[in-house]
Amino acid sequence: KTNREALRLYLESLAAYREHSTAPYQASMKLAREALALDPNYVDAWNMLSVVYSSLAGLGVLSDEQGYPQAIETARKALAIDPNSADAYAELAQVALTAEDDQQEAARYLQKALTLEPNNIYALGGASTLAKSLGRLDLAVRIQQQAVERDPLIANAFSELCLALFQSGRVDESIVQC
Repeated sequence: KTNREALRLYLESLAAYREHSTAPYQASMKLAREALALDPNYVDAWNMLSVVYSSLAGLGVLSDEQGYPQAIETARKALAIDPNSADAYAELAQVALTAEDDQQEAARYLQKALTLEPNNIYALGGASTLAKSLGRLDLAVRIQQQAVERDPLIANAFSELCLALFQSGRVDESIVQC
């Protein structure tokens, strides 16, 4: 669906993003933009940009006023190309929850994402975060366990599971998982 070079750049962008720190996020952004220069309709690259903008705003590298609107804009570009992009809805949910403190909007986006892809790792992570914000810690643990089972290679899923276990008072289980 996309050319090989755009795919390669996207995969490098994804690998950089998964390092979860500022310099790799910036590298991820650059690589995603290069992929989009080759294929402006590459939905995964638009979604990657959205996640990176949101992450950089969350770290304070970009201001909230700069990062979150760009995250929304790029997620909407992904949806304009593919209205069934669960990743884009999951990122819109993340922004609604993080930047706008709008749990209802986040829930609507997550419902859409999980309807499209019930095992989408990003939507599951977002649903777990939403459950924690609502004080539903046992539900957050169950959802995060599902995310870890779905993709055990994503380290962030494990750390979020450990945090959810700890926050729910299941300290011993948290220690075992971590």
